Amino acid sequence: MFLSRMPRAAFASPALGAVVIRRAFIAAAKATPRTWTSPRDVRALRTTPSLMRPSGIDTPVTAEHTPPSSITTAATDTPPPVSKAPPSTTPLNALHLSQGAKMVPFAGYSMPLMYPPQTHILEHNWTREHASIFDVSHMVQHMFSGPGALAFLESLTPADLVALGPFHSTLSVFLVHPTGGIIDDTIITMRASQQQFYVVTNAGCREKDLLYFKEALRKWKDSSALKEDGEVVHEVLKDWGLIALQGPEAKDVLAEYLAHVLPPQVEVDLDKVIFGTSFEASIPASEKVGERVTVHIARGGYTGEDGFEISIPPSPAITESQIPHPKSPAPTAAASSTVPAHNPTTYITNMLLRIGGQDKIRMAGLAARDSLRLEAGMCLYGHDLNEDITPVEASLGWVVHKRRRADGLFPGGSVIQAQLAKNGTPPEKKRIGLDLGTGGAPAREGMKIVKIGEKGEKEVVGHVTSGGPAISLKMKNIAMGYVKTGCDKVGTVLGVDVRGKVREARVVKMPFVPTKYWKGVEGKGKVDAVIKDPSGEA
Repeated sequence: MFLSRMPRAAFASPALGAVVIRRAFIAAAKATPRTWTSPRDVRALRTTPSLMRPSGIDTPVTAEHTPPSSITTAATDTPPPVSKAPPSTTPLNALHLSQGAKMVPFAGYSMPLMYPPQTHILEHNWTREHASIFDVSHMVQHMFSGPGALAFLESLTPADLVALGPFHSTLSVFLVHPTGGIIDDTIITMRASQQQFYVVTNAGCREKDLLYFKEALRKWKDSSALKEDGEVVHEVLKDWGLIALQGPEAKDVLAEYLAHVLPPQVEVDLDKVIFGTSFEASIPASEKVGERVTVHIARGGYTGEDGFEISIPPSPAITESQIPHPKSPAPTAAASSTVPAHNPTTYITNMLLRIGGQDKIRMAGLAARDSLRLEAGMCLYGHDLNEDITPVEASLGWVVHKRRRADGLFPGGSVIQAQLAKNGTPPEKKRIGLDLGTGGAPAREGMKIVKIGEKGEKEVVGHVTSGGPAISLKMKNIAMGYVKTGCDKVGTVLGVDVRGKVREARVVKMPFVPTKYWKGVEGKGKVDAVIKDPSGEA
């Protein structure tokens, strides 16, 4: 569908979807656990760790902070002990260190915040203007297989997987019963048939998600569903790499790379791989002739820019054809790493850097990824989404497909149906975007959103969940948050209590910066993408 004149030896069936990467922020080791729905104390924000300031002012960071699991029901009077285990590392750890990355603990992993002397702002702008590679290997990659895989996943989400075509993806959410709250957000991709789905979930939700799936599979096996729909096999793709190639020059870099490593008779038309679709390719895993891996290449990302995400197995496989690959090009200043290509993810990343060259592509860290996703109006789990928020409240009602709205056969179905119905029960709160203008301190998570009355009285109507200066908008202060229904209309003037001073904030449409997803020539691709703009409203 996406490729022309491709021998099966070089390309397998297209697979894997665009992976919308979501993360949990770092918490201080001694921080008291917080509930995700309560606004933080404003003073505490000054020392609370964040992605831009991982350790606050002077508090060392030794542990991640993840939202509570809905599966664990046992109560406890004392907070669980903080793990002293060192953070895990991704397959690109040696490359990060060789490039001088500033590493921070994040979602249980040691991850690059940025790559000095590049700054956060430079990496952000570079991604907007050229192309960057982000390491997102900390994300959890799953495979659900078997005759019951489709029905099983539909029993946990409001997605219409029947409507998915092969190698198409959909953004969805795993839900809590009976409230319809969000356990985690996810990308689900149908592979070659309805009996295999690739699923990516958040690193910060790893343990609770695994418990959620384990319990759901137990119930599946004990119910009539097993007999009616068939067996389901769940596999976590351990140690797989995942890199995100993002930016306006991402397509050119990937096209040049594929032309370099694939046989000359293989043609790849990336213009036909539109947002929300994917394919699979066999590419060199190392300098060793014939050592190759089959990678999943999906068009999408978490920055609002055009781009691709590449899922990479941890070890190579020797192909029967033993197709030799071209000699590696000479390294450029952008890829001056002396780290040997000891694993496929490192080798492929270095090859992309070398072939693209320092004028097109560089590495970028978590700080730039976070400011880019905020400008794109994308949610961060544990901040903008949690188990007390439904998709409708999150302004993501479109993830509930029309067929599923009618049947309601998913966790919290009756609640979500009522919230969507014209004469139903409207949600009590809605996620909104806020424009606070330029200058002054930015709105930060937990700050109160207020409605100012005719006599100057202030009524608290919500709180901020994400906020900061928009680098792409000349540092205009923007934010996302939740307000009472009725205060969510675009154009409504509200206020945000920033350090004791109420700043005017106007409700605006999201995304704050227009997204640039590739949807085909003049926006009309030959393949219909299933994923909608992740910042869009219902």
